[in-house]
Amino acid sequence: MNLGMGALLLLWGAAGRAAPFVVEGEGHPTEAPAAAQLEAYRGAGSARVVRRYSQGAGWQYLLLVDGLDDSAALAKAEGGFPGPVARVIDVETGRPVARAAAPAPKAEGGPAPVEKKSRWSREPRPKKPPKDKGAADAREGANALLMRAVEAHGGPGAAARVREAGSLRFRYTRTILTGDRRMEAEHLWLRSGADRRLDIKVAEGAGSSSTTVVRGAGEAWVSANGQVTVRPVDRSGEMVDRFGPEQILAFPLGLGADIETAGAWRGLHVSAGEGRGVVHLRPKDGTKGLTEVGLYEDTALVAYVVLVQGGAVVRIEFDDYKTFASGVVVPKRTRVIRDGALREELVVLDLDLDPSLPSTSFDRP
Repeated sequence: MNLGMGALLLLWGAAGRAAPFVVEGEGHPTEAPAAAQLEAYRGAGSARVVRRYSQGAGWQYLLLVDGLDDSAALAKAEGGFPGPVARVIDVETGRPVARAAAPAPKAEGGPAPVEKKSRWSREPRPKKPPKDKGAADAREGANALLMRAVEAHGGPGAAARVREAGSLRFRYTRTILTGDRRMEAEHLWLRSGADRRLDIKVAEGAGSSSTTVVRGAGEAWVSANGQVTVRPVDRSGEMVDRFGPEQILAFPLGLGADIETAGAWRGLHVSAGEGRGVVHLRPKDGTKGLTEVGLYEDTALVAYVVLVQGGAVVRIEFDDYKTFASGVVVPKRTRVIRDGALREELVVLDLDLDPSLPSTSFDRP
């Protein structure tokens, strides 16, 4: 879900280690800037625009480049990136790559220059003595809780674990409320390799039940109302992916990584608030972005977050967590409340990683 920028020198855990990487640009509130970056991209790998939920900023569009198998491809991607690089992800671990600025050339005859650390470095910065001991204690208490929360959410690699599964079965119900209109549907999302399938069964509201299948890069079709219609592969793939776990569960899957790395979670303080069994955290300036967080006291899992975006107050509540796979801890129920009114509810029924799917799952009806 947004961090630093710049083409800087990689710090490797082991010299010369080759691993796949993903490069992400900064988020934009509209699609146009990200689309312009996509047109201008001239680096290695496969580039595309993705829509993602960023904590503290809401839904954003960003340029994403993957298919970078080694450091040489990564360097080409950064060199051809049209704009600031927000972060580089090591796909193997799901973690942002630790980075530091390259040292300046040594002047002949002069002293060696002092190496400057960029804000990508994980090396802790010196802390100034706190002026307010009470505020410092509240902040340190919040930091300790957030460290527990990262562990409780399975660490920062949940999204990568889901993305790298060879096959996947994801079933959920989604209810959307707009004014006096209510739409409810059950979704079944399957993936095996590059093949994807989406079944939507409308229970209430406008719309028709349908099945959409994308067979890799080869073909795609939609079956609805007894008719099968061939569709463009690229557009169908993008549409189906919007209903998959990487996007539908982007917020909860990214919580572990976001708490560990994103600046919006820094500077939170333990604060008084109602709600038994929940610890409340708030920043010093609670007027925009991430303004409040609740953690379940017994588990350190996130109970709710409150965001102020575009003048609206959005509260997202998480309940009934379940460990669906190693390192994949997801709430079975998520509620989105905007300006005090319930707008959306998501109930996860199944999330199976690497299941054995029927061989006919992606056959044309």
